[in-house]
Amino acid sequence: MDGDAGLVENYCRNPNADSRPWCYTSSPSRRWDYCSIPRCSNSANYFLFPASEPPSIMPELSCITGNGESYRGTIAVTTSGKKCQRWASQTPHRHDYTPESYPCSHLVHNFCRNPGKDQRPWCYTTDPETRWEYCNVSRCADTSNSPEPEATCETSTQRLPTFQNFLLECVEDNGTDYRGKQAKTKSGKLCQRWDADTPHNPMFKPENYPLADLDSNFCRNPNSKSQGPWCYTTDPDTVWEYCNIPSCAGRTHCDCMQPGVDVYKGKTFITENGFICQRWDSLEPHSHGYTPKVFPNKFLEENYCRNPNGDSRPWCYTTSPSKRWDYCSIPPCSKSSDFNVKQPTYILHMSLLSDSNPEQVCITGRGEAYRGIVGVTASGKPCQKWAAQTPHYHPDIVPQRFPNADLDKNYCRNPDGRQKPWCFTTDNKTRWEYCSLPNCNDILASATSSILYVYPACLFQMTGECMHCNGEDYRGNVSWTRMGFTCQRWDSQTPHKPK
Repeated sequence: MDGDAGLVENYCRNPNADSRPWCYTSSPSRRWDYCSIPRCSNSANYFLFPASEPPSIMPELSCITGNGESYRGTIAVTTSGKKCQRWASQTPHRHDYTPESYPCSHLVHNFCRNPGKDQRPWCYTTDPETRWEYCNVSRCADTSNSPEPEATCETSTQRLPTFQNFLLECVEDNGTDYRGKQAKTKSGKLCQRWDADTPHNPMFKPENYPLADLDSNFCRNPNSKSQGPWCYTTDPDTVWEYCNIPSCAGRTHCDCMQPGVDVYKGKTFITENGFICQRWDSLEPHSHGYTPKVFPNKFLEENYCRNPNGDSRPWCYTTSPSKRWDYCSIPPCSKSSDFNVKQPTYILHMSLLSDSNPEQVCITGRGEAYRGIVGVTASGKPCQKWAAQTPHYHPDIVPQRFPNADLDKNYCRNPDGRQKPWCFTTDNKTRWEYCSLPNCNDILASATSSILYVYPACLFQMTGECMHCNGEDYRGNVSWTRMGFTCQRWDSQTPHKPK
């Protein structure tokens, strides 16, 4: 295998300069997945050059390939001849692309760069009337007509349909991987569709940023803004705003249930199906009687998962109007001595193994018990609502005729016993399609049933494993993904044949 990329054993690596280390998985139902490796504490200064001296310029990085993200040349004027503003300066234009916020993008002096994965290198200008412009950087001669590396293209086409099975309404790092359905800004403004031209003509459009999942009007971060996902707004007076999406840190801290202790007092606030918990002292969107004043001894703090009624495990009301409440998956506590890198302790989500709880994020058999919230087909087409009769008319399969099939909204279901869950599509030319959902048996067979699904950070806190920037230089021994799958060996062709 490639010695420079460190493709040894089945350890997580980043051979194609993706956003973070990844691997092919040992599960036939999941081709690949990212690895959850935290950034090293000193990563903010890892690639920064001293302010008093220019960086060392490598000849192969003085021209551009692809969109020029790797360009490290010294051109500092735009295509129209305007001088570039220093990246560390906030005058004449204030901006978020600072060397501290983007340590891996080499934002030194006023050299043209592409920190936000734009079409090509650019810079802010020193002209108060012109905020920014592209730079005229020549393409490398031997790659001027070459497509992007095949592995990168493969990554982009695999991401959307499969990853949506595990959507969570929270963000990791700066949220470039966020694929949730938040569509309002911090101030409550409705987001404009990314493919719309009114009221604002966006610079970031789906056709220009195919990897950013600019679908519908959901909050996204196509240009890697340091403060997280954002969107253009439907308010003519406000071009764009950041979205208020919580950090995933609350679900990845070392939180667990102590054996023999009935009262959970941890800080998990996301349910097993990815819903954010409603505050216990709030009656919106769901009115309830379990308030801190009524139950002062039940530790009903903030919006943390609790069990005030002696249920089988902690739960909470959710912030989604369509989901009143949901259980929380909190693993049993393990001794720190059980953890090591090469032989991690597998923390099971008992909800997936319980006979009393139908599968929520995976399927068994034909998937007739599936009650998850995936609403897209295997090819990425949005599902039509089961109660709707347009664009496809289906009077024989409606919620009234199948009251036990949970034909709610447009979620994938299997009301009539087909091979697996499916749905009618919103595409006029495609009546229906199957959905791409993971098989519970595959997950269990890989000996990693939901391992570290919510708590991968516990291991890393104990082992010291970390990465710099996007992890191209990572050579650690982590061999499982952030969704809990075991990595396939890089020199193996099964179950997935690397391209």
